[in-house]
Amino acid sequence: MALLALAGCAVFEPRYSETALTSMESAYSEVSTLVAATDLGQFGDPSSYDGAADRYAGTIGQIALARQSVAVGGGKPGSPASKASELMLEQIDACTEAVTLMANQHRQGGLTAGAGYGSARIACAIPLTNMQN
Repeated sequence: MALLALAGCAVFEPRYSETALTSMESAYSEVSTLVAATDLGQFGDPSSYDGAADRYAGTIGQIALARQSVAVGGGKPGSPASKASELMLEQIDACTEAVTLMANQHRQGGLTAGAGYGSARIACAIPLTNMQN
C-alpha cells in the first residue's frame, strides 16, 4: 500500500527543472544570510539598506526565475500536476512577498535584531523543501 502511495506522488507531482531548484537554493541562501546579518545587528539603521539593496534585488530575481521555470512546466490544465504547480507558485509568491516586505521595512526604518525576520527564511524554505522532495 505504501508503495502505491509513493508511486502516486511520482506520477502526479511535477518534476521541477534544475533552474527552478538552483534558483530557489540561491534565493534561500541569500535570505538566510540577510536574516543572520539582521540578527547580528548589521541592519539596524535605515542607511544600511543602500548596502543591501542589490542583495534583495538579486534574491527577488532568483525567486522570479524559479517561479517562471515552475510556471512553464506546469502540466496540462486541470491535471494533478498542474494543481501541484499552482500550489508551488503560491508558495514561491509567499517567499517573494516575505523578502519584499523585509526589504521595504529595511529601507523605511532599518531592521531590529530578533524581530522575527526568520519568517522570510521559512517562507522561502517551504517551496525549496517541496522542490527537493
